Amino acid sequence: MNIDTFYQELQGMSEEKDIRKIEAFFLTSLEKADKEKDYSSYLTICNELIGFYQNASAFEQAFCAIEDMFLLMEELQLDNSEHFAAALLNAAAVYQNAGNSRQAYEYYGRVLNMSAQGGEVTPAQYCVALTGVGEYHYRNKDFAQSLQSYEKALQEMTKHFGDNASCIILCENCAAIAELSDDKEKQQYYLNLATEMKKKMESQ
Repeated sequence: MNIDTFYQELQGMSEEKDIRKIEAFFLTSLEKADKEKDYSSYLTICNELIGFYQNASAFEQAFCAIEDMFLLMEELQLDNSEHFAAALLNAAAVYQNAGNSRQAYEYYGRVLNMSAQGGEVTPAQYCVALTGVGEYHYRNKDFAQSLQSYEKALQEMTKHFGDNASCIILCENCAAIAELSDDKEKQQYYLNLATEMKKKMESQ
């Protein structure tokens, strides 16, 4: 099927804001891609459908679409690919938004395990997963584990992308967690580091 045509029709329907009509269009498009064995389009449409369900707070339907996507990617032996890592992160965001931080944590962990086993995980995906794990531990008041994850994310972020706004946020997170752990020295270190990064970026 022509994925460009799909997006053009989806755009037109989105402007009408008829939720049931949009959902029906998604499901019909998935059925068509499946019949044509156009798995690339199927996965693209499925990913868009997950976002649609998330925006509509239809989380149970989103969870079903996520599992459908994972099963197909595993059948196609894509479960060690960058695309699978992206799908895991997308799923983690949906579960986090639905209030299921434990399941989100599991998906972030799978991305980290993929990376450890030589999977096709990009540096950006790796940093997102580390940050997600750090947030999970923070919410559960395991500040030592949280700080460890955030510090690792900051190290990887600066290594691959240099100083940027995300690094500054990570520094500020590390400082906040250090304060909660009553580690004044580390708190000040990260506050100073954030300030240095801001000055460096402003001078560029």
